[in-house]
Amino acid sequence: MTDKISLKNPKRLKIPSTYILTYEDGKTIEDDDFYPFYRKAKNIGFKTVEFVGDHNPQIKKLKELVDLLEQE
Repeated sequence: MTDKISLKNPKRLKIPSTYILTYEDGKTIEDDDFYPFYRKAKNIGFKTVEFVGDHNPQIKKLKELVDLLEQE
């Protein structure tokens, strides 16, 4: 989300994109180090999802992550 790239193929806009922001329980999403990337994703039209957990939900919250992904 920080490197500049040039995307020229208009078909790319038909690919759904989702940004999942994980944040620690008891903190706000704004406190998370990845919050600026979440905002950027939201501003460029990604679907955004907030998920309570650390940045490795596939380890500590696997079932919850799978449930979330199956909804998408």
